[in-house]
Amino acid sequence: MSKMTNRFAATIAAAMLAGAMAAPMAAWTAGIGVAYEMAAMGRPMFVDVSYPYFDFGSVSGGTTPVSDNGAAASKGLNFDLTGHALSIGLRIPF
Repeated sequence: MSKMTNRFAATIAAAMLAGAMAAPMAAWTAGIGVAYEMAAMGRPMFVDVSYPYFDFGSVSGGTTPVSDNGAAASKGLNFDLTGHALSIGLRIPF
């Protein structure tokens, strides 16, 4: 490893030990897709359909005031970011 990489890793580790930074979290995606080849106007074309699922983990926050009147939030912020998507596309190679 280079000296820069070692310094970066040491800085991250020190911040995590001091509680200034949360431990790294993992995110993942999985998906499936199909492509159908068709010839139109004498050129190959592909119709693609794909379905990805993603999970970017959870995030929790404190009860920091959320308005200008200084009132604290009634409960902490919690986000669990996951999602589904359906994608349909047309590819025309050149």
